[in-house]
Amino acid sequence: MSANHPHNRFIRFVTIVLIMLPLYISAQQPDTNAINQTEFITDQLESIASGNDLNLDYSDLIDDYNYYRKHRININDKDEIDELERLKLLNDIQVNNIKRYREWNGDILSKYELMYIDGLNREIIQRMLPFVRFGPIKKAEPIKLKSVFHYGRHQLLLRYRQTPEKSAGYQIPSDSAINHPGTAYLGNPVKLYTRYAFQYKKRIRMGFTLEKDAGEVWNKKNLPDTVLNIVGNKITNHFDFYSAHIFMADLGIIKKLVVGDYHLQFGQGLNLWTALAFGKSAQAIYVKRFGNGLRANTSVNENRFLRGVAATVQFKSVQLTGFYSNNNIDANLIETDTLEQPVVTTLQETSMHRTINELLDKDAINIQAYGGHLRFRHQSVEIGATAFQSLLNEPILSDDAPYKRFSFSGNKETHYGFDFNVILNKINFFGETALTQTGGYAALVGINTGFTDRFLFNITYHNYSKNFHNFYASPFGATQNGSNEEGFYFGFLALLSKSFSLSGYVDFHRFPWLRFQADFPSYGKDFLFQLNFSPSHRATMYIKYRHKEKQENFNGMYDYLAQSNNTTQDNLRFNLSWSLTHTIVLKNRMEYINYHDPLNHHTDHGYLLYQDVLYRPGTLPLTITLRYALFSTSSWDSRIYAYENDVLYAFSVPAYYGNGQRIYLIAKISAGRKVTFWVRMAQTTFFNRNSIGSGADEISENHKTEIKVQARIKL
Repeated sequence: MSANHPHNRFIRFVTIVLIMLPLYISAQQPDTNAINQTEFITDQLESIASGNDLNLDYSDLIDDYNYYRKHRININDKDEIDELERLKLLNDIQVNNIKRYREWNGDILSKYELMYIDGLNREIIQRMLPFVRFGPIKKAEPIKLKSVFHYGRHQLLLRYRQTPEKSAGYQIPSDSAINHPGTAYLGNPVKLYTRYAFQYKKRIRMGFTLEKDAGEVWNKKNLPDTVLNIVGNKITNHFDFYSAHIFMADLGIIKKLVVGDYHLQFGQGLNLWTALAFGKSAQAIYVKRFGNGLRANTSVNENRFLRGVAATVQFKSVQLTGFYSNNNIDANLIETDTLEQPVVTTLQETSMHRTINELLDKDAINIQAYGGHLRFRHQSVEIGATAFQSLLNEPILSDDAPYKRFSFSGNKETHYGFDFNVILNKINFFGETALTQTGGYAALVGINTGFTDRFLFNITYHNYSKNFHNFYASPFGATQNGSNEEGFYFGFLALLSKSFSLSGYVDFHRFPWLRFQADFPSYGKDFLFQLNFSPSHRATMYIKYRHKEKQENFNGMYDYLAQSNNTTQDNLRFNLSWSLTHTIVLKNRMEYINYHDPLNHHTDHGYLLYQDVLYRPGTLPLTITLRYALFSTSSWDSRIYAYENDVLYAFSVPAYYGNGQRIYLIAKISAGRKVTFWVRMAQTTFFNRNSIGSGADEISENHKTEIKVQARIKL
């Protein structure tokens, strides 16, 4: 490789940056609280993205972070401080230590007192600071209509997105789409998003969200009659997805009320958890779920929410939540010769409705769900019970694949569950069980504690039977389906000093029955260790190592039965975030991956290098973010995921694979206090190929560009 090759130039540049780092750190004094918090969130999002290939909307996961950045949590309020647990900034033991410190010493008056509280160090405090305030406790005031209109805030988001390079799906004329039902995109390549929200504190929220994905139809009058005769009833003019809600809180005994689209989050996600949830990450002790109960839906994950009405009422220490949902979701519906009515073979989660086949799956079945959750809470003891039923208007019939033998079949499922959370001194016990009428069960139990206040750990055991099924579950585990899995997890956080910490986990799990690409009972391992170093509030860095092992099928030329193939993946990452000046923030990452497939005698290697620059001139209402990345991986098996900055409420966690470079630039411009514009341009260029993608998504060029323009209007 020549000395002027872009890979060598980038490596030399990164080397110079690392050599000069100590000089810059000692010379500059800016605050990087926002960087620390971003690292915490992006690590979680990268973990979710690596577990599936869906293009998810993570709005529901970060809405609370955005809210509490503007409306900070009073650390002296014993009720508000529990929100730090839901944000996964602290666990039960750490929150308990803060409460105990207040009991002994009175209100916390400044951030400097936090260093004297057991279980906290500089890194954890830096992560908390953007979300907390120090001051007297304010009593909640009754809602007055005049105050709602005077202090309520309106926000309107308008977003445009397009890829200029047209893929194969757009090359087929709509008149010929009937001959290409699975590959001809009926709409244009523009993606549109509109979101309106009104909010009065955390007590009244209302809004709507509209979305049209690229390739979906904007005006069905432009389609030929041959297409309309097949899918005309599945197409709505303009936007393809509509969502709306009205949410109210603290109305006397009615603690929460939602009409429209909403989520339910209770226990540890085994019974009712309809939204996305954080899983395993370098924040290894924060695996326990902190359900928010009832909340409005703001995402565009079209098949992951409830639609109807729900309310939570409270009588002293008892809370009761009741709900009813009636929603249509995407599914593959087929006619059979043996049954009089159509049956569902699979539920779809892509939320794409671009082709005739995808439109036929749109809103194919209706699911009604109704039930409730009862919670009792007294001091440090919390107990909950859940019961609900799901009804489908068409039955699900799984295919004959052996691994699907215990998959759900039928059109009705009844669920019962029990959850608990108990804190005894510095030990937190938590867990949940779930049962179904068909005999399936799921159980999870865990403990948060520590040998000392400088070494905290979590132990979690879960066991989900092979015939456990729940459309509305999102439990902790190695997979996301919440069945046919048993595992043991140990996560820890060691506060080595005020600047150093070591975190990590070991996770052993097994699958008692067959699963996709494993025609035998199998097992897996997942180890992660991360050393964190925060020399000051101006910089943070870490080194992370992760090892994953799983068993898959291997079929040799003369094998009648699949052999067990133990594939392994090792990732090593160095990440550095630091402030060069008050206006310039830099971020560097280097990651190496090794994927080994022993029976195929195949080993993949790969790397990712990137440099981020964030520029915020103090004299201009402008923020510029730039990334330049180089990547090289042998195949899709050695892909590397990396979070990218994006416009507000948009998310990008692409998989870097192949051999190439990726560049993106974001400009944020504030036109006064009420109007903000974003422009984002990103392009991936491959050095070793002349086309990108496959099938309908294939682009006959070696580059792919994405353009986004967004406006926010606040009133």
